[in-house]
Amino acid sequence: MSAEQASVAEVTLRGEADLRSLLVAMIDQSDLSRAEIARFSGLPESRLSRSYNGKTVTTIETLLVVASVLGHRVAIRIE
Repeated sequence: MSAEQASVAEVTLRGEADLRSLLVAMIDQSDLSRAEIARFSGLPESRLSRSYNGKTVTTIETLLVVASVLGHRVAIRIE
């Protein structure tokens, strides 16, 4: 995603379900399949699928890797 296409969104996360929701939204809004994202990211497709489907906890590491592949930047602020 180029800088011209990038959008900015601020999301307040309150738990692991919110991480999953953000992951799902990024994947669903992309033009890539989960298999392609897994291949480009180096993540096992099964891990990405389990996170996407809520079968395992979505980690911040998974979110960061997927965001990078999709051209997003994640900033974390702890208050």
